[in-house]
Amino acid sequence: MAVQAQLYPERLGLLPMGGQQDCILNDHVSEFDADRGFAFQEPQQQYLFLDQNNSQNFCFDCNIGASSSSSSYSTTCDSSFSMFLSQCLDVQLDMQRREVDCMLQLQALVLVAFILCFGLQKSRSISQKQMQAERLRFALQQQRKQQLGIILKSVESKVSSLIRQNEEKLAQATKKTMELEVCLRKVEQESEQWQRLAREKEAVVVDLSNTLERIRERLVTTSNKVQDAESFCCGSCTSARANLAKHFLAPALSVNQ
Repeated sequence: MAVQAQLYPERLGLLPMGGQQDCILNDHVSEFDADRGFAFQEPQQQYLFLDQNNSQNFCFDCNIGASSSSSSYSTTCDSSFSMFLSQCLDVQLDMQRREVDCMLQLQALVLVAFILCFGLQKSRSISQKQMQAERLRFALQQQRKQQLGIILKSVESKVSSLIRQNEEKLAQATKKTMELEVCLRKVEQESEQWQRLAREKEAVVVDLSNTLERIRERLVTTSNKVQDAESFCCGSCTSARANLAKHFLAPALSVNQ
């Protein structure tokens, strides 16, 4: 058994397990970065060192204990093999734990990157929407300004036409006012003339009335004298009475003419 263990150690699962562990460790180290590779190489070196020591100790124990009983040899081999398996399992579990941690970190980084990308896209979309809103607002302001300009132009044209019409009407009214003022002056002049004529006629009428009053008085006095004369002459002189009347009425007839 000692010779078989020394010559054929692969039957006990030592060398193949060591070769598989080396391949697994090398594969896992190549999957990660340099820092992780260095972290994993230390357990690998410890594992290889323990593997070599255990193999040498196992062979040495087997060579020394060739003369001992088979039960002590099998116990020693089982204990060494179980220790080796526990170390291999610890290394595997540690590697798997680190792989899981690394995967979780990678997933966290991917999630953070996704969130950042989503936030960046959202911020870009928001900025684009804001830019579109600003452009739309600017376009609406420009359109409103254009509409206000058109409305102001139309209002200005209407106001200018109304002002022109009002100016024409004002000019016509001013012209009519001037014509009326001229007519009023003429009427005033004519009124003054008529008033002057009326005053003159009134003076003439007053003179005539005064003259008639005087003539009436003269006629009264003359009639009294005639009556006295008739009574004196007994009514024989009619021609003298007519001549006397003509003599008193002659001034009045001359004034009327």
